[in-house]
Amino acid sequence: MAQILCNAVGFAYPAYASVKAIRSTNKDDDTKWLVYWTVFAAFSLVDFFAVTIMQVFPFYWLAKIIFLLYLYLPQTNGAPYLYTSYIDPLINLIDDNLEKYGIKSKAA
Repeated sequence: MAQILCNAVGFAYPAYASVKAIRSTNKDDDTKWLVYWTVFAAFSLVDFFAVTIMQVFPFYWLAKIIFLLYLYLPQTNGAPYLYTSYIDPLINLIDDNLEKYGIKSKAA
Protein backbone atom coordinates (compact mmCIF):
# COMPACT_ATOMS: atom_id res chain seq x y z
CA MET A 1 0.00 0.00 0.00
CA ALA A 2 2.89 2.37 0.71
CA GLN A 3 4.17 2.15 -2.85
CA ILE A 4 0.73 3.02 -4.27
CA LEU A 5 0.50 6.03 -1.97
CA CYS A 6 4.00 7.12 -3.02
CA ASN A 7 3.00 6.87 -6.67
CA ALA A 8 -0.10 8.94 -6.04
CA VAL A 9 1.92 11.62 -4.25
CA GLY A 10 4.87 11.53 -6.64
CA PHE A 11 3.13 10.93 -10.00
CA ALA A 12 -0.63 11.43 -9.94
CA TYR A 13 -0.94 14.91 -8.46
CA PRO A 14 2.20 16.32 -10.15
CA ALA A 15 1.06 14.94 -13.52
CA TYR A 16 -2.38 16.49 -13.06
CA ALA A 17 -0.85 19.82 -11.99
CA SER A 18 1.57 19.67 -14.94
CA VAL A 19 -1.27 19.25 -17.43
CA LYS A 20 -3.10 22.17 -15.82
CA ALA A 21 0.10 24.24 -16.06
CA ILE A 22 0.53 23.39 -19.75
CA ARG A 23 -3.04 24.47 -20.42
CA SER A 24 -2.60 27.81 -18.65
CA THR A 25 -1.16 30.89 -20.32
CA ASN A 26 1.16 31.50 -17.35
CA LYS A 27 4.62 30.06 -18.03
CA ASP A 28 5.80 30.30 -14.39
CA ASP A 29 3.78 27.24 -13.45
CA ASP A 30 5.27 25.36 -16.42
CA THR A 31 8.75 26.08 -15.08
CA LYS A 32 7.72 25.02 -11.57
CA TRP A 33 6.60 21.60 -12.77
CA LEU A 34 9.51 21.16 -15.17
CA VAL A 35 11.88 21.75 -12.25
CA TYR A 36 9.88 19.26 -10.16
CA TRP A 37 10.16 16.56 -12.83
CA THR A 38 13.88 17.22 -13.23
CA VAL A 39 14.48 16.79 -9.49
CA PHE A 40 12.14 13.80 -9.46
CA ALA A 41 14.16 12.17 -12.24
CA ALA A 42 17.40 12.73 -10.33
CA PHE A 43 15.80 11.26 -7.20
CA SER A 44 14.63 8.26 -9.23
CA LEU A 45 18.27 7.29 -9.70
CA VAL A 46 18.48 6.84 -5.91
CA ASP A 47 15.01 5.34 -5.72
CA PHE A 48 16.15 2.54 -8.02
CA PHE A 49 17.81 1.08 -4.91
CA ALA A 50 14.64 1.31 -2.78
CA VAL A 51 14.59 -2.39 -1.88
CA THR A 52 18.16 -2.21 -0.58
CA ILE A 53 17.50 1.06 1.24
CA MET A 54 14.41 -0.44 2.91
CA GLN A 55 16.57 -3.16 4.45
CA VAL A 56 18.59 -0.48 6.25
CA PHE A 57 15.90 2.16 6.67
CA PRO A 58 12.47 0.56 7.28
CA PHE A 59 10.59 3.86 7.08
CA TYR A 60 11.77 4.51 3.53
CA TRP A 61 8.29 4.83 2.01
CA LEU A 62 7.20 7.34 4.65
CA ALA A 63 10.39 9.33 4.13
CA LYS A 64 9.85 9.21 0.37
CA ILE A 65 6.30 10.56 0.65
CA ILE A 66 7.49 13.38 2.89
CA PHE A 67 10.33 14.14 0.46
CA LEU A 68 7.99 14.21 -2.55
CA LEU A 69 5.61 16.55 -0.75
CA TYR A 70 8.61 18.71 0.21
CA LEU A 71 9.47 19.00 -3.47
CA TYR A 72 6.20 20.54 -4.63
CA LEU A 73 4.26 21.99 -1.73
CA PRO A 74 4.28 25.79 -1.93
CA GLN A 75 5.11 26.00 1.77
CA THR A 76 8.42 24.20 1.28
CA ASN A 77 9.23 24.70 -2.43
CA GLY A 78 11.98 22.08 -2.22
CA ALA A 79 12.37 21.31 -5.93
CA PRO A 80 13.68 24.76 -6.92
CA TYR A 81 16.09 24.72 -3.98
CA LEU A 82 17.48 21.28 -4.84
CA TYR A 83 17.62 22.17 -8.52
CA THR A 84 19.59 25.40 -8.05
CA SER A 85 21.80 23.97 -5.28
CA TYR A 86 22.70 20.59 -6.76
CA ILE A 87 21.31 19.68 -10.17
CA ASP A 88 22.05 22.87 -12.11
CA PRO A 89 25.69 23.04 -10.91
CA LEU A 90 26.10 19.36 -11.80
CA ILE A 91 24.71 19.95 -15.29
CA ASN A 92 27.05 22.94 -15.69
CA LEU A 93 29.97 20.70 -14.74
CA ILE A 94 28.89 18.07 -17.24
CA ASP A 95 28.46 20.72 -19.96
CA ASP A 96 31.92 22.15 -19.21
CA ASN A 97 33.50 18.71 -19.47
CA LEU A 98 31.68 17.93 -22.71
CA GLU A 99 32.83 21.24 -24.17
CA LYS A 100 36.38 20.59 -22.97
CA TYR A 101 36.45 17.38 -24.97
CA GLY A 102 34.79 18.95 -28.02
CA ILE A 103 31.42 17.29 -27.54
CA LYS A 104 28.51 19.63 -28.20
CA SER A 105 25.31 19.32 -26.24
CA LYS A 106 22.28 19.06 -28.53
CA ALA A 107 19.98 20.67 -25.97
CA ALA A 108 20.21 24.43 -26.12
